[in-house]
Amino acid sequence: MGTNASQLLSFIDEWTKIPFYRPNCQAIYDAYYAREWGNLLGQGIDLLDLVALMKEQKSKLFRELGADLEEALMLGQSFPDRIASHPFFTKELSLIIAYGEANARLGYELEVYAEEVWQAFFNRLNKATTFVQPLIFVIVAVVIVMIYAAMLLPMYQNMEGMMS
Repeated sequence: MGTNASQLLSFIDEWTKIPFYRPNCQAIYDAYYAREWGNLLGQGIDLLDLVALMKEQKSKLFRELGADLEEALMLGQSFPDRIASHPFFTKELSLIIAYGEANARLGYELEVYAEEVWQAFFNRLNKATTFVQPLIFVIVAVVIVMIYAAMLLPMYQNMEGMMS
């Protein structure tokens, strides 16, 4: 990787080393890029044209990843090996790419993989939501009761003082 052209790639590589952030980040990047690559390859675009298209996109990450892949491919490194070198992609993605290349069905395999990864990601997100949502409701309820008590306790104490 070149130093200037890969600042964002290096930054994301470092961020994905954070334990709780990594699986979610990898799932999102795997699903997004697998879907994009699968659609393009399924339409008959070859790998070098795909990389050239990536370098022309508005997204800085797309451009940097495209430049990185082009450099690696020109140096003779395989597409799956280069993808495996980035920690923000899972090892499964590089295995799917290698499998798809071997079967000459890379576009189809990437699209299927992307759908599976999205499903797994949203299932994890739904499970987390069903755990966090009741917890938030309990915290809000406790805060409301505390505010109510803070407002009314001084009034009750004044009324008690008036009674005696």
